[in-house]
Parts: sequence; C-alpha cells; structure tokens
Amino acid sequence: QSEGREVIEEKSPATATVLGFFIGLGSFYTNEPVLGVVDLLTWPVSILWEPWIAPAQANKVNYEAMRDYVAFEKEKAKP
Repeated sequence: QSEGREVIEEKSPATATVLGFFIGLGSFYTNEPVLGVVDLLTWPVSILWEPWIAPAQANKVNYEAMRDYVAFEKEKAKP
C-alpha cells in the first residue's frame, strides 16, 4: 500500500513478449497457466504464437486489474 491506496502491480507487455520466446513463460507470467502448459506441450511450434499473444494477455491483465480497482474505489466512495 502507498498513502492509503492499494498498489496495482501491472504486467509488462515487453517482458511478456521476451518470456514468450522461452517455452510458455509468457503465459505463466500473464496468469494463464493452462495456456502455458499447452505451450510447453506443443513446443517448439508454440514459439510461433506465444511471443505475439503474451503482450495482449499482459494488457488484458492490466485492464482487468484497473477495472476492478476503479469499481472498488467507487463502491468505497458511496455513502
């Protein structure tokens, strides 16, 4: 926490892309363990898609975290 506010830890799309080149690590980094296992099982073919979808997954995680945070703050602000 920082000054009474909850800190939102974002996932870096760049980090997700780099990790995507290493046997499913991009999916595990972006909280998609099932896809990570699929990537592990289909490696080396998965290298064709993993580096491209991992940054989109990171952006999705960031969007959902921010959406949930805003909804929480709105609820907290209600009288």
